[in-house]
Amino acid sequence: MSRALEQLIDILDLEQLEVNLFRGRSPDERRQRIFGGQVAGQALVAAGRTVETRVVHSLHAYFLRPGDPKVPIVYQVDRIRDGKSFTTRRVVAIQHGEAIFILSASFQDAPETASRPFDDFDVNAVGTINLLEATRRFAFDTVLVALNAADVHRLSFIREVLPEAVRRGMGVIGMKVYSQGQLIGQGGITKADAMGYVLSLPAVSTIVIGCRTPAEVEENVRIARQFKPFADEHMQTLEERTRSDAERFTYYKMPRLP
Repeated sequence: MSRALEQLIDILDLEQLEVNLFRGRSPDERRQRIFGGQVAGQALVAAGRTVETRVVHSLHAYFLRPGDPKVPIVYQVDRIRDGKSFTTRRVVAIQHGEAIFILSASFQDAPETASRPFDDFDVNAVGTINLLEATRRFAFDTVLVALNAADVHRLSFIREVLPEAVRRGMGVIGMKVYSQGQLIGQGGITKADAMGYVLSLPAVSTIVIGCRTPAEVEENVRIARQFKPFADEHMQTLEERTRSDAERFTYYKMPRLP
């Protein structure tokens, strides 16, 4: 087992404090906020710890507040329903006495066709299961990928994953488009530039952008409605503007392990 996979498993291994109560921690990294995927993953693990044999069928999640990486996260599980066909759990992630995240998950008996071999999956330097390998092996309908103009400079998903997704006829959903706002203003890059860059990439039809206020939602909708695909020259210009600080803009990609 690689070191990166060991670290991932360790982060998802929650401490049980009481019945229906668990505690998770964040990796020892220099981050201003907790990575959203970490909270979602730990919350799902907490829910799964209260379910005996069933596997997750679907989930809905809501990010309420930024997470503090310096303190543990407490996960409170509410056993909503244990039915004949489905099991339902609600999980609230708590820090500093406030809910930062809510997850609702449904579990069902695993159908035989759902069994898939994960034992020989590789793990790349970003600390997550190799997205390219997963895209090659499984016929997903869509794939969720962190994409922005700095991606091409470091462990590029644009150059490695997108061509395979296009070849397999998969839809691509982009996230980390603004790099938590860090990308905006870099070399004059605007929100319209950052959003337009990702929407101009092959196979990308949907993007996910976090919004704090209704005004931000309206602004992003307005930008999306005015979008027109960028020319190659403009795409390359935006990439060059991010080159000098590409590691910061791709903060979600862990540094390569020794």
